[in-house]
Amino acid sequence: MDLSIISGNIGKDAVEKTTQGGKPYIGFSVGVNQSKKNADGTWDNQVKWVNCACYMKTDVSRLTKGTTVIVHGKPEASIYDGKIQHSMIVNFVEVVAKPKSYAEQTSQAPSTKDDFDTELGF
Repeated sequence: MDLSIISGNIGKDAVEKTTQGGKPYIGFSVGVNQSKKNADGTWDNQVKWVNCACYMKTDVSRLTKGTTVIVHGKPEASIYDGKIQHSMIVNFVEVVAKPKSYAEQTSQAPSTKDDFDTELGF
């Protein structure tokens, strides 16, 4: 089995979905920054979007727009309208940081990663 690990920010709030076969899952996308040095020495920065599907029990409320996550899973790719679409079947999701607006909304924002439960699923 192939395993990939990506890190990036969630593009929009995760949503609960159902496959055509009736199996529930959580869908979300993660923007992964990629940098490439050009021939002239300048850097070209791009974002690659990876569509993620998590079939395990997951607290969808923790997967909101702007949240920085580390995602482990099986990578997949397909072609849609002549472009490569990257996706991942998720085995594990870890919340690394919540967006600033989340911390402002809570009365006592966590001071470190260890101050709150970062593991989702399982």
